[in-house]
This record gives sequence, structure tokens and C-alpha cells, in this order.
Amino acid sequence: MITQGSIKYTRAILSFTGALIIFLIVMDVHVVSRQRKILLDEEYKKAQSEVELAGTFVSEPLLRHEFGIVEDFLILWSKKREDILELKAVTPNNMLLAEYKRSIPSKQSFQIEHRVEHEGSYLMSLYIVKDLTFIEKTLTKLKWQLVVYSVFLVFVLGTAIWFILKSLAIRPLEEEIYKRKLAETAIQQAHDKLKIVNEQLQQEVAERKKVEGQLLVFRRFVDASGQGFGIANIEGIIIYANLTLCLMTGEKNPEDTYGKPFFPYFPREVQVRMQNEIIPAVMKEGQWVGELPIIAADGKSTPTIENFFIINDEGDNPLYIATVITDITELKRTEQELELAKERAEESDRIKSAFLATMSHELRTPLNSIIGFTSIIMQELSGPLNEEQKEQLGMVQSSSYHLLNLINDVLDISKIEAGQLEVFAKPFDMRSSIENAVQIVNPLAEKNGLPLITDISPDVGEVVNDGRRVEQVLINLLNNAVKFTKTGEVRIECHISKGTVTTSVKDTGIGMQLKSIKELFKPFKQLDSGLARKVEGTGLGLSICKKLIELMGGEIGVESQEGVGSTFTFTLPLKDTRG
Repeated sequence: MITQGSIKYTRAILSFTGALIIFLIVMDVHVVSRQRKILLDEEYKKAQSEVELAGTFVSEPLLRHEFGIVEDFLILWSKKREDILELKAVTPNNMLLAEYKRSIPSKQSFQIEHRVEHEGSYLMSLYIVKDLTFIEKTLTKLKWQLVVYSVFLVFVLGTAIWFILKSLAIRPLEEEIYKRKLAETAIQQAHDKLKIVNEQLQQEVAERKKVEGQLLVFRRFVDASGQGFGIANIEGIIIYANLTLCLMTGEKNPEDTYGKPFFPYFPREVQVRMQNEIIPAVMKEGQWVGELPIIAADGKSTPTIENFFIINDEGDNPLYIATVITDITELKRTEQELELAKERAEESDRIKSAFLATMSHELRTPLNSIIGFTSIIMQELSGPLNEEQKEQLGMVQSSSYHLLNLINDVLDISKIEAGQLEVFAKPFDMRSSIENAVQIVNPLAEKNGLPLITDISPDVGEVVNDGRRVEQVLINLLNNAVKFTKTGEVRIECHISKGTVTTSVKDTGIGMQLKSIKELFKPFKQLDSGLARKVEGTGLGLSICKKLIELMGGEIGVESQEGVGSTFTFTLPLKDTRG
């Protein structure tokens, strides 16, 4: 700190320094003036002596009136003296004996007048103007020396005074300034920190408000969700329950559950299970989901789905056990209704199966009789027939076969849907099955003028599956290809690839649109084209083929282009290992 004493010392030193500088200036002026006077006096005396000497030299010539010699001597003497600016010699009667001018006299010069006399006789007056420039140069040099000495002295004294001032005033002032700067820096840093803290606090307040808003929305969501939400600490004490859970437990307010253990809200046998099985599973696996009943305060039991899970702290250590509880009372009621509906449907299916079995037997028996007797009559074993009779009997026989196939298809699709149709896997020759199917369909193809072309790979042979059902699928696909193809050909291909046998039936028929392909394998679905409407069928064939192939562990698909043709392809494992 700057004291009053240091201020007094500083003022005294500054006053002394000012007085010293003034004293040095006065002394310099005095020394220069005194030196000028000394030099002028010395120069004047010297010039006076020189002029007297010169007058002595010209006394003799003057007495002899040798004025030319006097003139030459004076002019020569003046020229040799660089400090003589002007010379003039005049006799007593004002006759000019000699005159010399080097330059115009300046202020830095002086004039000397000397009367030359001889033994009391006045011979001549001699006037000279002498240059004093060298004196001014000498004085100027002296001035600079004095200035240098004074500056040096002032510098030395100033340095000493500086250190004194620094020790007495400046250093404390610098320290004070330094301390103030440190204080200002600290204040600025504190201000910056406070600004940052203020911004952080504002951000935290905004985030807290946002979180509070989100928590409010979440609480409303939780209360309105229709599911129970609860949180308990590791000891099983409830610390949070939403309104739905409160209603499940029969409490009036959610706060009434806080601080209570959650075990009593379950039946005793469930409490034992929770302690021995569920809670250890939650602690180990982090989650447990299962069906548990909740017992309300009034003794009412509510079936629920419980989803227990762990909430960890920042160190990934278990902190809370949480649960999401779904009331499945309506689900249970629906399950009971579905179970009842299932039993009714199964009963209806059993009745339908019995009806179809009975109807199958009752319809097949007369149809087989009709077909058999019609065949005997058409063989003309009981007598000859005319052409009209043969045609009518043929129509009867064709209709009987069509009706019999329809009955078989309906019975098959019913058995498949009821899960009663079984396939029996045993070895059969795939090549022979294809040839048998072609032989059966060939008369219809010949009738329509279509060639049936087979392309069977040499490695096609034994396959372990239901051969009778495979032939059923082949016949169905070949029949469809022949029925929907008016010109061109029908081709069947078969080859072995990666443990499967792949069979394709290709035709050059009407083809299908993409929307028709998507509905093709559904029961009772038929093409919507004009030609398809002219072809007989129930729309069950392809659906039966798909379900049979899937029962045998295979897949079936179709590729088709309208107006170009269709290709049906199915794959089967070489050996059915489904057991």
C-alpha cells in the first residue's frame, strides 16, 4: 500500500530533481557567458598586440613615405591571417594607405583601432575587423559538453531518483496495480464462472421443467393405460403404485400401498413360489414374465400377467424391482368362450365328418353300381345298341364319374381341414408314378389333340413317401393342364437336386393374371376367364394338391403368363423323415 510518508518523500525528491535541473541550466548559461567574456578579452588583447606589432613594422616605411611597401605589407599580413575580415590604413590627413576586405563583417566580429606613432609623431590610423566565429564554435562545443555533462548528471541522478521512487512509491504502486489486476482478473473469472453457473442453472431449470412435464404426462399415461405399474425396493417394500394397480389391490389411494410389502397381495402358495423361484429368477436373469393371481384387500382374486424386471443404479447394481401387471380377466373370459366355441366346432366337425362319411358311402354305392352297369350295357353283352343309346349311356357314365370325383374331392378337403387325412410314407418308383398318371390322362389329351411329353432325368427312381397321393397330385395337375390348353402341348419334367425330387407340369394354355395366381390355391376358387367358365370343376383340385404336398413335406408353386401358359412345380424330399 502507498503510505503518506512515501508520498511526502516522493514529492521532496521530485522537487529536488526540478531544482537541480534548473540549477544546472543556470550554471550552464553562466559558464558559457563567463567563458565568452574570457575568450573575448584574450582575443582582444591578442589582436591589440598583433596590431601594435604590425604598426611597429610599418613605422619605418611610413617615415620614409614608402607607402607602397606599407600597403603591400598590410594586405599580405591581412591575407595570411584568416581571422581578419577587413583592414584599413589612413594617414592623419585622411589619405587611404591600404584597404583589404575578406568578407562582410558579421555580428561575430569586433573592430580594433590603433594609432601608429613614432617618437610622439602621429603617422597613421590602422583599423581592423577581426572574426570571432571560432569563439562561437568554441562556445558551442563548450555548450554541448555542458549539455552532455548535465544530461549525464541528470541521468545518474534520475536513475538514483528512479530507484528511490520505485522503492518509496512506484514499486508499491506497481504492486497495488498488480494486486488490482489480479483482483480484477479474479472478479472477471468469478463473473464468468457465475455466468456459466447461471446458464447451467437456467438449463437445469428448463430441463427440470421439461422432465417434470414429461413425468406428468408419463404419470397420466401410466394411470390411464389400464395396466398396473409398481416399483419396490430390493426388500420388497412398495415405493410406487399407479391408480390401476391401486384398484387391483383394493386400496383407496396409491399412497396407501407405499411402505407396504407386495407379497401379501398374492395368495400364500404364490408367495412361496415368489420367494423360492420368481424373485431369484428376476435377480439372476433380470426379468420374469408369467401368470399370477392378485388378491385384493376385500379378498377378490384377479388373474394377471406379471412382468417383473430389475432397475439398476449407475453402477449396474440392482436397485429396485419393478412390475407391469395386466388384468387378463376379459382374456380369461374370452379364452373360456373360445374353448367352448372350439368344443362346439369340433362337435360340428365330428357331425360333418360323420355325415360326409355316411353320404360318401351312400352316394358311392349307387354311383359305382350305375358306373358298373353302364359299362356292362355299353359292352353290348345283353344285346346290341344303336349310336344314340351309346351316346346317352356315355353321358350317364361321364356324369357318374364326374359326380364320384366331386364326392372324393369334398371328402378329401374335409378330412384335410379336420386333420384326419393321413399320408403313409413307403418306397415307390417316381418314374412309374409319372408314367401311370400320363397313361390315365392321355385319352383326354388325345381327344383334345394335345401331345403329352415327358422329360424324366435318368437319376429319378425310388422315393420314400405316399406314392398314391403323389399320383393323385400328378393326375390333378395334368388334367388341369389338358383342360385349359387348346393348342400346343403339355410337358411333364422331373429331376433330382440336393436331396429333393422336383416335378414340373408345363402347358401352353390360357395362362393367368397375377391377381388370379394369388387366389389359385384357395378352396372353391376358379379362374375368371371365359374359357375357365366353360371347363367343369369345383375349384378344390389345386387346394387339395397344395395341402397334400405340404402334408408330404414338400412345396408347390406356379409361374404363369396370360396367353402364354402356366408351369406348376412341386418338390418333395427323396425320403420323408417326418416320422
